[in-house]
Amino acid sequence: MQNKYLNKKTIKAALLVGLITLSCLLLYSRIKSEKENKAVELCLSFEEAYDLCFVNNYDFVDFLKRAQAIGVASFSVSEETLSSFANSGKLIFYSMGEYKRMQLLDVVSGYGKVNNDTIVAADKDFAQQITEQLTKRYGFAVIVDKAGKNTILNLKFNSSYRPGFWSDNLSLGFNPEKIKQLKDLGLKVVLRPQNIGNPVWMFENLPDNISGFLWEGKEIAGYPAKDKETGQNLIKSGVKYFSLEFCKLAGEDTLIRSNPAKMVSGHVISADELNANQNPAVHILRWVRAVKERGNRFLYFHFFKNRPVEDNMTYLRSTAKRIKQEGFYLEPSSPPAYPMGKLIFERRLLIFIIAIFFPIYALYKGKSYQNPAVSYAVINSITVSGGLLIAAFFYDLIFMQRIILPYSVKLSILMPLLLAVFVLYNLPELRNFLRYQVKGRHILYAALAALVLGVMLLRSGNYQAGVSPLELKVRQFLENVFIVRPRSKEFLFGQPLLLAGLYFKKRSLILLGMLGQVSIINTFMHAHTPVLTSLLRVFHGVWLGFFIGMTAIAVFEFTKAIRIEEK
Repeated sequence: MQNKYLNKKTIKAALLVGLITLSCLLLYSRIKSEKENKAVELCLSFEEAYDLCFVNNYDFVDFLKRAQAIGVASFSVSEETLSSFANSGKLIFYSMGEYKRMQLLDVVSGYGKVNNDTIVAADKDFAQQITEQLTKRYGFAVIVDKAGKNTILNLKFNSSYRPGFWSDNLSLGFNPEKIKQLKDLGLKVVLRPQNIGNPVWMFENLPDNISGFLWEGKEIAGYPAKDKETGQNLIKSGVKYFSLEFCKLAGEDTLIRSNPAKMVSGHVISADELNANQNPAVHILRWVRAVKERGNRFLYFHFFKNRPVEDNMTYLRSTAKRIKQEGFYLEPSSPPAYPMGKLIFERRLLIFIIAIFFPIYALYKGKSYQNPAVSYAVINSITVSGGLLIAAFFYDLIFMQRIILPYSVKLSILMPLLLAVFVLYNLPELRNFLRYQVKGRHILYAALAALVLGVMLLRSGNYQAGVSPLELKVRQFLENVFIVRPRSKEFLFGQPLLLAGLYFKKRSLILLGMLGQVSIINTFMHAHTPVLTSLLRVFHGVWLGFFIGMTAIAVFEFTKAIRIEEK
């Protein structure tokens, strides 16, 4: 019997050592990979920058050079349309209405080479580009003719009706002159294709200076019928694509799952958000958090409207400077080199179990110590160990790029709080409580606890609604002081209540204090946040919570002693 007991004990010890070793190796590899992934791509819109310079009568080439000197690596280029090409003088387009008016004025005879829906282009290569767009992308029948140096393209329709998308706003690819201008200056181009027509055209004749694709509109190119084809062509081309957080597009999930290794996560501050608050400092700090805390490596930069070039340049320069001060460098980004796709289902399940088990086990082991400070340290140490274990098993591109999320984060928050009741109270106590006459204050306590828990569940992600301007200022102050902002639910609420509960032997306070332990686990559940950042955030929460809790206890004991003396 003793040998069997020793064998079981040996097996358990070996499994524990193996788990710890594996976790340490994964953590080391993850931290090393996160430290190496430091290239951040700062991208501007070519069209937006040109408009800014035009309105302010500023030399555009000088603007491009100055932006490049600041650290801008790429410019996005949107698709041109029939009308935009016509306005730039690249082609002449005779719509049906315009052609009819010319006939009425006897400008055209009706027997020449120019008809309704005719396109005339002077440049031969450009005419070839337009022909390929019309035939390969849209499936139009095009008759190509020559008139001197001009190329004439006549579209043939089977009837007098035209497709609904046929108009002078029809997308016709990218302006090669814009791409060449960027290339000549050593700048990369980010192509922004529209989702119209066959997407195969995007991958033909790719420019040498392409950085990647950033989809225009609310859908990826090819959605819904040809989104898989887009993914396959991306794999063949080897070109990366950018996914902006909080801006999910239709069809993007399918694309990311089929080709996760070429995705670079990015961040954008929309023009509406930017112009609603014209204080650059607020937006600069948001850029920094997006890079430092959420692993974004592509920043799609917009400018303030109705402000001069120099003001916008100062905003751009200050943003670039702050990012470099955080230890990052500005250059074309690359997809992170994380391992991919190993035991995803098993890892998700294990992470879910760890998230529930460790806070409960920490409470079970820690509450038995007589010294409240020791008990506080043990509980937090075990919970942090669970968090680091989660961080280790998250070391996979599928998790760290937010392609697949862990199982029910909100349930992993709720379950430890419910199970903690059974750790703190035995069954007879719970039965007596159920038979206990409920009073008004009990309802009030329950309502307050439910409110706090509800707020915590609603704000357990990155994109948080309902944050007041005052809270934003407090958060910014904490971030300035501590580099990484501790979670207020930990150091102001959960940790002080846990310490107070341990000190006064009040199980109800300990139960409320478990919110801090659950918050620690939730911090490490953000797989895209660097491990060291999460660890520093939790460290600040633990020591600040201890300080606030001890201060509250000291004040309580002091006032209690005064009251006793007065009696």
